[in-house]
Amino acid sequence: MVSLLVMGAKDTLLLIFLITSIRYVVGVVLGAIASIGGRVISNVLNVWDQIFSSMPVIFFAILAFNLPLLIYAENRFWIVIFSIALVEVGRVGVTIRDQLIHVKNKPYVDAARTVGLSNFGIAKNHFLPILLPTMLVNFCFDIGRVALIIGQLGIFSIFITMQFVEVPPGGMYDLVNTSFNWPTILGDARKDIYTAVWIPAAAAFSIMYVILTFNILGEGLRRHFSRFGV
Repeated sequence: MVSLLVMGAKDTLLLIFLITSIRYVVGVVLGAIASIGGRVISNVLNVWDQIFSSMPVIFFAILAFNLPLLIYAENRFWIVIFSIALVEVGRVGVTIRDQLIHVKNKPYVDAARTVGLSNFGIAKNHFLPILLPTMLVNFCFDIGRVALIIGQLGIFSIFITMQFVEVPPGGMYDLVNTSFNWPTILGDARKDIYTAVWIPAAAAFSIMYVILTFNILGEGLRRHFSRFGV
């Protein structure tokens, strides 16, 4: 069981970091555009955030990922990855936009423009030092959120790494898992909860460990930055 968890740790953490990174790359870009006067993007982010903040992500994922069109899609892996990542892009974009607008209204930014500092210099010396701590803290918290989401999907037997393989005899094709990531272990071993509870419990505790680790790390970073007034 320990060997299986170790083998699945790489795939699990890769999925979590990939989803979270895509979410923040898109969210930061959209938030930055909205902060410099992109009203359409700003309104889209507001609607995006309101819709998915009122509907749990797991419900959306269960409904969307069980659609036949998505189940049989050729690039199902990347579609699922981007879908989970983009669901909460609105929240990230709104946070980045509000933070940038708050900094733009500071007197030292106007002073930097007055002395002829370039936009790159203003971004490097004033925007980035304020924005980076918030992004690091929220990124750590979001890693825990994504780990919880994919763990919940595993309980409902909705897996990210699945593909069609030929099952002999007869040349029939079946949709099977192609990874040992922890949600897969958790979903496949759900039937063993009454006879061999340690199998699903091991995967569940591993996911919980990741969630607690990055939540504690995020809280530690938040307290660290708050001591410097950031």
